[in-house]
Amino acid sequence: MTYALAALVHQGGGRIEGFETTARALLPFYENVEALYLAPEGIVRQVFPS
Repeated sequence: MTYALAALVHQGGGRIEGFETTARALLPFYENVEALYLAPEGIVRQVFPS
């Protein structure tokens, strides 16, 4: 999961456009993951589900 999000951040130049849509699509593939956090420079900016 971390590598998938890292690749998206890298491709997006530090941002993930449509983070909620992307997180909604990824989350079902990782049954032990309850939420995804986007935290550039260690500051939580987005959480799905919120």
